[in-house]
Amino acid sequence: MIKRRASEHKQVCFSRNKIIYKKLFYRTLLSLFIVGILYLWVFGIFSNINNFWKLFGKSATTQSLDTRPPFAPYLKSIPIATNKDTVNIEGISEKGAKIELFLNEQKVEETICDNDGTFNFGAVKIQPSKNSLYAIATDEAQNKSLQSEMRDILFDNEKPKISIIEPSEGETISSPVRTAKVEGSTEPNATVTINGTRAIIDENGNFWQMMYPVEGGNKITALAIDTAGNETKIERYFSFEED
Repeated sequence: MIKRRASEHKQVCFSRNKIIYKKLFYRTLLSLFIVGILYLWVFGIFSNINNFWKLFGKSATTQSLDTRPPFAPYLKSIPIATNKDTVNIEGISEKGAKIELFLNEQKVEETICDNDGTFNFGAVKIQPSKNSLYAIATDEAQNKSLQSEMRDILFDNEKPKISIIEPSEGETISSPVRTAKVEGSTEPNATVTINGTRAIIDENGNFWQMMYPVEGGNKITALAIDTAGNETKIERYFSFEED
């Protein structure tokens, strides 16, 4: 009897343990399944995030590419005419940009724009007669600007012609009023001074000026200066007597 009960008790314990182990097995299996799902889910998110950042990085890199050209260089004041065969050219553009200078459609020089946005071409050789200049800027991304405003400069080293028409050389002027009118001609756009006073001149180069002579001999000094800075000076002598 005792042995039978002991055997039954043993079978009950075995059944209970079997159920417990079975539950543990299923719980362990479920836990592993959940862990696997979480692993795939978490690492899938990180992978997507990584791919997103890679895509964003590529997009940002693409957006950061410099495709905007620099503004056209600005050439500072250049004389319209000169009597020298070289000219200094200064201007403004984007800092660090390469500035190419063109003379009569031919590239003649290049330089790099300073950090303050200025550039300078010193002693640029120009050609006889008319010269047309412009510049183009190229930035570090190889974007080219539009060309600058065209600037024309005339190289002229010939002295202007000037003549005094009135009074004639050695003439004696008699007048109750102590005045004498000096008349002459020179090239258009030149300036003329008579004894240091600027004369009136028309578009054709004809000039005149009133002067106040002294009794006896008088000297006229006429100076013509053209737009390139060339000068010609002539002198005329006449006499004045008051009636």
